[in-house]
Amino acid sequence: MKFPLASDPAVIDLALAGRKVFALIWTTTPWTLPANLGIAVHPDFEYVAFESGDEVYIVAAELLEVVATKCNLAAPKVLARFRGAKLDRLECRHAWLDRPSLLMLGEHVTLGGEADAETELDVKDAREKAATSKAGTGCVHTAPGHGHDDFVLGRKYGLEIYCPVDNAGKFSAEVEHFAGLTVFEANPKIVEFMRERGVLLFTEDYNHRYPHCWRCKNPVIFRATPQWFISMDNTANADSAEPNAETRGTSPTPGSPAGQPGWGGTVREGSTFDASQSLRVMALREVDERVKWIPAWGRERMRNMLKGRPDWCVSRQRVWGVPIPAFYCTKCSEVVADAAVIRHVADIFEKESMRGTNAKRASFCRTDLPARAAAPTTLRKRRTFSTSGSTAARLQSPCWRIAETFAGRRMFTSRAAISFVVGSIRL
Repeated sequence: MKFPLASDPAVIDLALAGRKVFALIWTTTPWTLPANLGIAVHPDFEYVAFESGDEVYIVAAELLEVVATKCNLAAPKVLARFRGAKLDRLECRHAWLDRPSLLMLGEHVTLGGEADAETELDVKDAREKAATSKAGTGCVHTAPGHGHDDFVLGRKYGLEIYCPVDNAGKFSAEVEHFAGLTVFEANPKIVEFMRERGVLLFTEDYNHRYPHCWRCKNPVIFRATPQWFISMDNTANADSAEPNAETRGTSPTPGSPAGQPGWGGTVREGSTFDASQSLRVMALREVDERVKWIPAWGRERMRNMLKGRPDWCVSRQRVWGVPIPAFYCTKCSEVVADAAVIRHVADIFEKESMRGTNAKRASFCRTDLPARAAAPTTLRKRRTFSTSGSTAARLQSPCWRIAETFAGRRMFTSRAAISFVVGSIRL
Protein backbone atom coordinates (compact mmCIF):
# COMPACT_ATOMS: atom_id res chain seq x y z
CA MET A 1 0.00 0.00 0.00
CA LYS A 2 1.19 3.54 -0.59
CA PHE A 3 1.55 6.34 1.93
CA PRO A 4 2.03 9.80 0.31
CA LEU A 5 5.11 11.78 1.33
CA ALA A 6 4.04 15.06 2.94
CA SER A 7 7.55 16.48 3.42
CA ASP A 8 9.32 18.19 0.52
CA PRO A 9 10.80 15.33 -1.57
CA ALA A 10 13.64 17.62 -2.68
CA VAL A 11 15.11 17.08 0.81
CA ILE A 12 15.84 13.52 -0.29
CA ASP A 13 17.11 14.39 -3.78
CA LEU A 14 16.62 17.37 -6.10
CA ALA A 15 15.49 14.96 -8.82
CA LEU A 16 12.31 14.41 -6.79
CA ALA A 17 11.34 18.09 -6.52
CA GLY A 18 7.70 18.65 -7.39
CA ARG A 19 6.94 14.94 -7.82
CA LYS A 20 4.20 12.88 -6.14
CA VAL A 21 6.23 10.54 -3.94
CA PHE A 22 4.90 7.55 -1.97
CA ALA A 23 6.48 5.20 0.56
CA LEU A 24 5.41 1.62 -0.16
CA ILE A 25 4.78 -0.33 3.03
CA TRP A 26 3.66 -3.85 3.72
CA THR A 27 2.10 -5.76 6.60
CA THR A 28 0.70 -9.20 7.40
CA THR A 29 -1.80 -7.69 9.85
CA PRO A 30 -4.10 -5.25 8.00
CA TRP A 31 -6.16 -4.78 11.17
CA THR A 32 -3.27 -2.79 12.70
CA LEU A 33 -3.35 -0.17 9.92
CA PRO A 34 -5.96 2.07 11.63
CA ALA A 35 -3.37 2.42 14.43
CA ASN A 36 -0.47 3.26 12.10
CA LEU A 37 1.58 6.23 13.28
CA GLY A 38 4.86 5.61 11.53
CA ILE A 39 7.00 3.84 8.94
CA ALA A 40 10.30 2.19 9.86
CA VAL A 41 13.31 2.05 7.53
CA HIS A 42 16.80 0.77 8.23
CA PRO A 43 19.35 3.60 8.53
CA ASP A 44 22.11 1.73 6.68
CA PHE A 45 20.19 0.09 3.84
CA GLU A 46 20.17 1.59 0.36
CA TYR A 47 16.76 2.81 -0.80
CA VAL A 48 15.63 3.98 -4.21
CA ALA A 49 12.98 6.38 -5.44
CA PHE A 50 11.74 5.01 -8.75
CA GLU A 51 9.28 6.37 -11.27
CA SER A 52 6.35 4.43 -12.73
CA GLY A 53 3.80 6.48 -14.64
CA ASP A 54 3.33 9.84 -12.96
CA GLU A 55 4.09 8.58 -9.45
CA VAL A 56 7.36 7.94 -7.59
CA TYR A 57 7.77 5.14 -5.05
CA ILE A 58 10.33 4.54 -2.29
CA VAL A 59 11.48 0.96 -1.54
CA ALA A 60 14.68 -0.82 -0.52
CA ALA A 61 17.00 -1.01 -3.52
CA GLU A 62 17.46 -4.76 -3.11
CA LEU A 63 13.69 -5.29 -3.39
CA LEU A 64 13.00 -2.99 -6.34
CA GLU A 65 12.64 -5.73 -8.94
CA VAL A 66 10.43 -7.93 -6.76
CA VAL A 67 8.15 -5.04 -5.74
CA ALA A 68 7.81 -3.65 -9.27
CA THR A 69 6.90 -7.08 -10.64
CA LYS A 70 4.38 -7.95 -7.93
CA CYS A 71 2.72 -4.53 -8.01
CA ASN A 72 2.64 -4.46 -11.82
CA LEU A 73 4.57 -1.19 -11.94
CA ALA A 74 5.70 -0.99 -15.55
CA ALA A 75 9.12 0.28 -16.66
CA PRO A 76 10.45 1.38 -13.26
CA LYS A 77 13.04 4.13 -13.64
CA VAL A 78 15.33 4.91 -10.69
CA LEU A 79 15.49 8.65 -10.01
CA ALA A 80 17.49 8.65 -6.77
CA ARG A 81 19.50 6.37 -4.49
CA PHE A 82 20.08 7.11 -0.81
CA ARG A 83 20.59 5.57 2.61
CA GLY A 84 17.61 5.05 4.89
CA ALA A 85 19.09 7.56 7.34
CA LYS A 86 18.17 10.34 4.89
CA LEU A 87 14.47 9.64 5.51
CA ASP A 88 14.70 10.14 9.26
CA ARG A 89 11.78 12.18 10.64
CA LEU A 90 10.34 13.02 7.25
CA GLU A 91 6.57 12.85 7.25
CA CYS A 92 4.11 10.83 5.22
CA ARG A 93 0.32 10.91 5.45
CA HIS A 94 -1.73 7.90 6.43
CA ALA A 95 -3.12 6.00 3.44
CA TRP A 96 -6.71 6.99 4.24
CA LEU A 97 -6.83 8.76 7.62
CA ASP A 98 -6.17 12.47 8.10
CA ARG A 99 -3.04 12.16 10.23
CA PRO A 100 0.74 11.96 9.77
CA SER A 101 2.85 8.82 9.59
CA LEU A 102 6.42 9.53 10.68
CA LEU A 103 9.41 7.99 8.89
CA MET A 104 11.71 6.50 11.55
CA LEU A 105 14.97 4.56 11.69
CA GLY A 106 14.69 1.02 13.04
CA GLU A 107 17.40 -1.62 13.36
CA HIS A 108 14.72 -4.35 13.34
CA VAL A 109 14.04 -3.83 9.62
CA THR A 110 15.86 -6.51 7.61
CA LEU A 111 16.03 -7.69 4.03
CA GLY A 112 16.41 -11.41 4.70
CA GLY A 113 19.61 -13.17 3.70
CA GLU A 114 21.43 -16.18 5.07
CA ALA A 115 19.78 -16.26 8.50
CA ASP A 116 17.17 -18.91 9.16
CA ALA A 117 13.68 -17.41 9.00
CA GLU A 118 12.58 -18.92 12.31
CA THR A 119 15.68 -17.58 14.04
CA GLU A 120 14.94 -14.11 12.69
CA LEU A 121 11.37 -14.25 13.93
CA ASP A 122 12.47 -15.26 17.41
CA VAL A 123 14.35 -11.98 17.84
CA LYS A 124 11.70 -9.73 16.31
CA ASP A 125 8.05 -8.99 16.76
CA ALA A 126 5.79 -12.03 16.58
CA ARG A 127 4.14 -10.28 13.64
CA GLU A 128 7.39 -10.91 11.71
CA LYS A 129 8.33 -7.35 10.87
CA ALA A 130 11.26 -8.27 8.63
CA ALA A 131 11.18 -7.59 4.92
CA THR A 132 12.64 -10.55 3.01
CA SER A 133 13.92 -11.10 -0.51
CA LYS A 134 10.50 -12.45 -1.49
CA ALA A 135 8.19 -10.28 0.59
CA GLY A 136 8.13 -6.71 1.79
CA THR A 137 9.42 -3.37 0.66
CA GLY A 138 12.00 -2.37 3.27
CA CYS A 139 9.49 0.20 4.63
CA VAL A 140 7.72 -1.33 7.62
CA HIS A 141 4.31 -0.25 8.89
CA THR A 142 4.56 0.76 12.56
CA ALA A 143 1.72 0.87 15.10
CA PRO A 144 3.15 1.58 18.59
CA GLY A 145 0.07 0.12 20.30
CA HIS A 146 0.34 -3.25 18.55
CA GLY A 147 3.78 -4.78 18.79
CA HIS A 148 7.00 -4.76 20.78
CA ASP A 149 9.28 -3.34 18.09
CA ASP A 150 6.62 -0.76 17.24
CA PHE A 151 6.21 0.19 20.90
CA VAL A 152 9.94 0.64 21.52
CA LEU A 153 10.49 2.65 18.34
CA GLY A 154 7.36 4.72 18.94
CA ARG A 155 8.52 5.64 22.45
CA LYS A 156 11.94 6.59 21.09
CA TYR A 157 10.34 8.99 18.60
CA GLY A 158 7.74 10.33 21.03
CA LEU A 159 4.70 8.83 19.31
CA GLU A 160 1.43 8.19 21.08
CA ILE A 161 0.94 4.59 22.20
CA TYR A 162 -2.32 4.41 20.30
CA CYS A 163 -4.46 1.28 20.68
CA PRO A 164 -8.05 1.58 19.36
CA VAL A 165 -8.90 -2.05 20.23
CA ASP A 166 -10.88 -2.90 23.38
CA ASN A 167 -10.62 -5.84 25.78
CA ALA A 168 -12.89 -7.93 23.55
CA GLY A 169 -10.62 -7.49 20.54
CA LYS A 170 -13.03 -5.08 18.84
CA PHE A 171 -12.34 -1.69 17.31
CA SER A 172 -13.51 1.25 19.41
CA ALA A 173 -16.01 3.84 18.19
CA GLU A 174 -13.22 6.19 17.07
CA VAL A 175 -12.24 3.83 14.23
CA GLU A 176 -14.38 4.99 11.34
CA HIS A 177 -15.80 2.29 9.03
CA PHE A 178 -14.68 -0.60 11.27
CA ALA A 179 -15.97 0.26 14.76
CA GLY A 180 -17.41 -2.73 16.61
CA LEU A 181 -15.73 -5.33 14.40
CA THR A 182 -13.26 -7.80 15.85
CA VAL A 183 -9.81 -7.36 14.41
CA PHE A 184 -10.02 -10.63 12.49
CA GLU A 185 -13.42 -9.70 11.06
CA ALA A 186 -11.93 -6.37 10.00
CA ASN A 187 -8.93 -7.84 8.15
CA PRO A 188 -10.66 -8.58 4.79
CA LYS A 189 -12.82 -5.45 5.05
CA ILE A 190 -9.76 -3.23 5.49
CA VAL A 191 -8.09 -4.85 2.48
CA GLU A 192 -11.18 -4.25 0.33
CA PHE A 193 -11.53 -0.69 1.66
CA MET A 194 -7.95 0.13 0.59
CA ARG A 195 -8.49 -1.46 -2.80
CA GLU A 196 -11.57 0.72 -3.39
CA ARG A 197 -9.62 3.86 -2.44
CA GLY A 198 -6.78 3.02 -4.82
CA VAL A 199 -4.06 2.85 -2.16
CA LEU A 200 -3.55 -0.93 -2.29
CA LEU A 201 -1.07 -2.09 -4.92
CA PHE A 202 -0.80 -5.81 -4.20
CA THR A 203 -2.04 -8.62 -1.93
CA GLU A 204 -1.10 -12.27 -1.68
CA ASP A 205 -1.48 -15.25 0.64
CA TYR A 206 1.66 -15.38 2.70
CA ASN A 207 2.63 -18.26 5.01
CA HIS A 208 4.37 -17.14 8.17
CA ARG A 209 4.58 -17.82 11.88
CA TYR A 210 1.91 -16.24 14.06
CA PRO A 211 1.46 -16.35 17.87
CA HIS A 212 -1.27 -18.57 19.30
CA CYS A 213 -2.56 -19.11 22.83
CA TRP A 214 -0.79 -22.08 24.40
CA ARG A 215 -4.02 -23.12 26.13
CA CYS A 216 -6.78 -22.85 23.53
CA LYS A 217 -4.56 -22.68 20.40
CA ASN A 218 -6.43 -19.66 19.01
CA PRO A 219 -4.52 -16.75 17.43
CA VAL A 220 -3.73 -13.84 19.74
CA ILE A 221 -3.12 -10.15 19.13
CA PHE A 222 -0.66 -7.65 20.56
CA ARG A 223 -2.22 -4.71 22.38
CA ALA A 224 -0.47 -2.15 24.57
CA THR A 225 -2.24 -1.81 27.93
CA PRO A 226 -1.32 -0.17 31.26
CA GLN A 227 0.44 -2.65 33.56
CA TRP A 228 2.35 -2.64 36.83
CA PHE A 229 6.10 -3.22 36.69
CA ILE A 230 8.82 -3.71 39.25
CA SER A 231 11.77 -1.70 38.03
CA MET A 232 15.04 -3.58 37.67
CA ASP A 233 17.16 -0.43 37.73
CA ASN A 234 15.41 2.19 39.89
CA THR A 235 16.25 2.43 43.57
CA ALA A 236 13.80 2.49 46.46
CA ASN A 237 15.00 5.88 47.68
CA ALA A 238 14.68 7.54 44.28
CA ASP A 239 12.38 10.51 43.88
CA SER A 240 8.69 9.58 43.96
CA ALA A 241 6.90 9.54 40.65
CA GLU A 242 3.32 8.82 39.70
CA PRO A 243 3.06 5.68 37.53
CA ASN A 244 2.67 6.49 33.85
CA ALA A 245 0.08 5.21 31.41
CA GLU A 246 2.26 2.63 29.70
CA THR A 247 4.37 1.09 32.45
CA ARG A 248 3.15 1.74 35.96
CA GLY A 249 6.31 1.60 38.07
CA THR A 250 6.21 0.34 41.63
CA SER A 251 9.40 1.79 43.04
CA PRO A 252 8.93 3.80 45.06
CA THR A 253 5.36 4.11 46.29
CA PRO A 254 4.39 7.62 47.41
CA GLY A 255 4.33 7.66 51.19
CA SER A 256 6.92 4.90 51.67
CA PRO A 257 9.14 5.39 54.72
CA ALA A 258 12.63 6.54 53.77
CA GLY A 259 14.92 3.61 53.14
CA GLN A 260 12.07 1.12 52.93
CA PRO A 261 10.80 -0.77 49.86
CA GLY A 262 8.30 1.07 47.69
CA TRP A 263 5.48 -1.25 48.70
CA GLY A 264 5.62 0.04 52.25
CA GLY A 265 6.79 -3.26 53.76
CA THR A 266 9.49 -3.85 56.32
CA VAL A 267 12.98 -5.29 55.90
CA ARG A 268 13.56 -8.41 57.96
CA GLU A 269 16.71 -8.90 60.01
CA GLY A 270 19.48 -10.47 57.94
CA SER A 271 18.09 -9.22 54.66
CA THR A 272 20.50 -7.84 52.08
CA PHE A 273 18.05 -5.15 50.98
CA ASP A 274 19.81 -1.86 50.22
CA ALA A 275 17.59 1.10 49.35
CA SER A 276 20.46 2.77 47.49
CA GLN A 277 20.86 -0.11 45.04
CA SER A 278 18.64 -1.40 42.25
CA LEU A 279 16.91 -4.78 42.21
CA ARG A 280 19.23 -5.89 39.40
CA VAL A 281 22.36 -5.09 41.42
CA MET A 282 21.01 -6.79 44.56
CA ALA A 283 19.85 -9.87 42.63
CA LEU A 284 23.25 -10.28 40.96
CA ARG A 285 24.94 -9.98 44.35
CA GLU A 286 22.70 -12.74 45.71
CA VAL A 287 23.62 -14.95 42.76
CA ASP A 288 27.35 -14.45 43.38
CA GLU A 289 27.55 -14.43 47.17
CA ARG A 290 24.64 -16.26 48.80
CA VAL A 291 23.61 -19.07 46.46
CA LYS A 292 25.36 -22.42 46.06
CA TRP A 293 24.85 -23.60 42.48
CA ILE A 294 24.41 -27.28 41.62
CA PRO A 295 25.37 -27.75 38.84
CA ALA A 296 27.83 -24.85 38.72
CA TRP A 297 26.84 -23.73 35.22
CA GLY A 298 23.47 -22.58 36.58
CA ARG A 299 25.14 -19.53 38.11
CA GLU A 300 26.26 -18.05 34.80
CA ARG A 301 22.92 -18.81 33.20
CA MET A 302 21.06 -16.95 35.95
CA ARG A 303 23.54 -14.07 35.84
CA ASN A 304 23.03 -13.60 32.10
CA MET A 305 19.26 -13.65 32.53
CA LEU A 306 19.32 -11.04 35.30
CA LYS A 307 21.82 -8.80 33.50
CA GLY A 308 19.67 -8.51 30.40
CA ARG A 309 16.09 -8.85 31.58
CA PRO A 310 13.70 -5.90 31.22
CA ASP A 311 11.53 -4.52 34.01
CA TRP A 312 9.38 -7.19 35.68
CA CYS A 313 5.70 -7.06 34.76
CA VAL A 314 3.76 -8.36 37.77
CA SER A 315 0.16 -7.61 36.76
CA ARG A 316 -2.35 -9.87 35.02
CA GLN A 317 -5.96 -9.38 33.91
CA ARG A 318 -7.56 -12.43 35.50
CA VAL A 319 -10.74 -12.95 37.45
CA TRP A 320 -8.78 -15.00 39.96
CA GLY A 321 -5.43 -14.48 41.63
CA VAL A 322 -3.80 -12.40 44.34
CA PRO A 323 -5.08 -8.83 43.95
CA ILE A 324 -2.64 -5.96 43.55
CA PRO A 325 -3.47 -3.47 46.34
CA ALA A 326 -4.08 -0.60 43.95
CA PHE A 327 -7.45 1.00 43.30
CA TYR A 328 -8.66 3.03 40.32
CA CYS A 329 -11.22 5.81 40.28
CA THR A 330 -14.07 4.69 38.00
CA LYS A 331 -14.45 8.25 36.70
CA CYS A 332 -10.91 9.45 36.02
CA SER A 333 -8.78 6.29 36.51
CA GLU A 334 -6.69 7.99 39.21
CA VAL A 335 -4.54 5.40 41.00
CA VAL A 336 -4.84 5.05 44.78
CA ALA A 337 -1.89 2.97 45.97
CA ASP A 338 0.07 4.72 48.69
CA ALA A 339 1.68 2.97 51.65
CA ALA A 340 -1.30 3.56 53.96
CA VAL A 341 -3.74 1.98 51.51
CA ILE A 342 -1.48 -1.03 50.95
CA ARG A 343 -1.10 -1.50 54.71
CA HIS A 344 -4.90 -1.28 55.09
CA VAL A 345 -5.43 -4.03 52.53
CA ALA A 346 -2.73 -6.20 54.13
CA ASP A 347 -4.41 -5.82 57.53
CA ILE A 348 -7.71 -7.07 56.09
CA PHE A 349 -6.03 -10.15 54.65
CA GLU A 350 -4.23 -10.83 57.91
CA LYS A 351 -7.49 -10.55 59.82
CA GLU A 352 -9.81 -12.35 57.46
CA SER A 353 -7.27 -14.72 55.89
CA MET A 354 -7.74 -15.49 52.22
CA ARG A 355 -11.49 -14.85 52.48
CA GLY A 356 -10.79 -11.12 52.58
CA THR A 357 -11.64 -10.26 48.99
CA ASN A 358 -14.98 -12.05 49.10
CA ALA A 359 -16.34 -12.17 52.63
CA LYS A 360 -15.33 -8.60 53.43
CA ARG A 361 -15.55 -6.82 50.10
CA ALA A 362 -17.14 -3.80 51.81
CA SER A 363 -13.94 -3.35 53.81
CA PHE A 364 -12.17 -2.18 50.65
CA CYS A 365 -14.59 0.68 49.96
CA ARG A 366 -13.44 4.29 49.92
CA THR A 367 -14.97 5.14 53.29
CA ASP A 368 -12.85 2.48 54.95
CA LEU A 369 -9.61 3.35 53.20
CA PRO A 370 -7.21 5.72 54.97
CA ALA A 371 -7.94 9.42 54.50
CA ARG A 372 -6.30 10.97 51.47
CA ALA A 373 -6.53 14.48 50.08
CA ALA A 374 -8.68 14.87 46.95
CA ALA A 375 -9.27 11.12 46.91
CA PRO A 376 -11.77 9.56 44.49
CA THR A 377 -14.98 8.24 46.01
CA THR A 378 -15.77 5.31 43.72
CA LEU A 379 -13.05 2.77 43.13
CA ARG A 380 -12.53 -0.62 41.58
CA LYS A 381 -9.84 -3.29 41.57
CA ARG A 382 -8.45 -4.00 38.11
CA ARG A 383 -5.27 -6.07 38.36
CA THR A 384 -4.02 -9.26 39.97
CA PHE A 385 -0.45 -10.34 40.58
CA SER A 386 1.24 -12.69 38.15
CA THR A 387 1.34 -15.99 40.02
CA SER A 388 2.76 -18.18 37.23
CA GLY A 389 -0.25 -20.44 37.61
CA SER A 390 0.07 -20.87 41.38
CA THR A 391 -2.72 -20.06 43.76
CA ALA A 392 -3.18 -20.42 47.50
CA ALA A 393 -6.29 -21.05 49.56
CA ARG A 394 -6.89 -21.34 53.28
CA LEU A 395 -9.04 -24.38 53.91
CA GLN A 396 -11.93 -24.15 56.36
CA SER A 397 -12.69 -27.53 57.94
CA PRO A 398 -14.64 -29.54 57.00
CA CYS A 399 -14.63 -28.22 53.42
CA TRP A 400 -12.03 -30.78 52.37
CA ARG A 401 -11.67 -34.16 54.04
CA ILE A 402 -7.99 -34.48 53.23
CA ALA A 403 -7.56 -37.66 55.27
CA GLU A 404 -10.17 -39.40 53.12
CA THR A 405 -8.55 -38.23 49.89
CA PHE A 406 -5.00 -39.51 50.17
CA ALA A 407 -3.32 -42.70 51.26
CA GLY A 408 -1.65 -42.67 54.67
CA ARG A 409 -4.84 -41.82 56.57
CA ARG A 410 -3.26 -42.48 59.95
CA MET A 411 -0.49 -39.97 59.29
CA PHE A 412 -2.96 -37.22 58.44
CA THR A 413 -5.33 -37.94 61.31
CA SER A 414 -2.49 -38.00 63.84
CA ARG A 415 -0.96 -34.69 62.77
CA ALA A 416 -2.12 -31.09 63.05
CA ALA A 417 -4.61 -30.04 60.39
CA ILE A 418 -3.17 -28.60 57.19
CA SER A 419 -4.68 -25.19 56.50
CA PHE A 420 -2.52 -23.77 53.71
CA VAL A 421 -2.19 -25.36 50.29
CA VAL A 422 -0.24 -24.09 47.30
CA GLY A 423 -0.98 -25.66 43.94
CA SER A 424 -0.98 -25.13 40.22
CA ILE A 425 -3.93 -24.77 37.88
CA ARG A 426 -3.67 -25.48 34.17
CA LEU A 427 -6.83 -25.02 32.14
